[in-house]
Amino acid sequence: MDQRTSSVLGIEQLACLHDEIAAISRAKLPLGDALTAFGNDVPGKLGAAAREVGSRIASGESLEQAVGAVSSHWPQAYSAVVKIGVRVGRLPAALEAIADVSRTIVAARRAVLSAMIPPLFVFFLGYGLLLFFIATSAQTMLDFALELKVPRIEQLQSIFDATRSTMWLWGPAIPLLIIAYLAFSWFRLGRTIRVSPERGRRSLHPVRRLASLQAFQMQATFCDLLALLVENQVPLPEAIRLAQRALGPSLEHPSLEVWATALERGERAPRFPEVLPSALEAALTSGDPRANALVLRAIATERRREAASGLYWLTTKFPLIAVFLFAGSMAITYVAVTIVPWMLMLNRLSTLEGL
Repeated sequence: MDQRTSSVLGIEQLACLHDEIAAISRAKLPLGDALTAFGNDVPGKLGAAAREVGSRIASGESLEQAVGAVSSHWPQAYSAVVKIGVRVGRLPAALEAIADVSRTIVAARRAVLSAMIPPLFVFFLGYGLLLFFIATSAQTMLDFALELKVPRIEQLQSIFDATRSTMWLWGPAIPLLIIAYLAFSWFRLGRTIRVSPERGRRSLHPVRRLASLQAFQMQATFCDLLALLVENQVPLPEAIRLAQRALGPSLEHPSLEVWATALERGERAPRFPEVLPSALEAALTSGDPRANALVLRAIATERRREAASGLYWLTTKFPLIAVFLFAGSMAITYVAVTIVPWMLMLNRLSTLEGL
């Protein structure tokens, strides 16, 4: 791991720094001295970043210059957030918008991880018991069925022999493939959002639902930042670019730049960016910045409501559905491999002479 990667602050640490700078700005305290004191009280990378920025501000640099000088501590998007706050003279509002999306994403990921534990536990418990049955009791049952000459038991014995002889391969492979798939899906959550969140809002796949939730939250924050810039007379094309940079790769899409360029030239974009809510296109037709800002904030509120609905589904309904599906599939499997053979043997016993 290179030095830059190891020194970059995480989402939670950035949210904490956002909150601290916003609180200092709101209280109208000397930013340099207050940040240095905060850095002295906090250990680790967060404290080091706060001390370095604070010392630079105390020596006469602006916040924007200080953030740019120590860019190794945070993602490139952070400089854009500070630039927005300084540009419109409302630094706390810009920082709080980014801190809010950071906290929401962290809380959602933790909630989803917790929600996935019960269904995975049920699945692996049932799967382990199935392997135990195949390795110990199944052959005894088949031997008894062979003695009773249950119809077609020879074919079942052949299938069982092949299953048991390859159990060393497929036994661990199935859970490992499931874990690998979930890990890969989880890893992709941190990548760029290139599809509309509408596509994942009805999915039963928990990671796709979480990706949709993150996209809704990103859209809400984009609209909030855009409203902040537009109502402070920042031209719309520049506001789009600044808001996109503030969210970084999470909302990176070529169509955003195409849209901004078309607006800059007074043209109509060939296609509205699908990573943004469709209502946004009609919302920005008004020439009144305040009216645009009100509509943008209304869209942001609606997007956050969608994100909250997705989080509720992930933390309450998904665990119940998953446990039911896993437990049901295990129950059906046990019926197929235990009760059905027993019923066949009992039926055979009832047809024997003397019974």
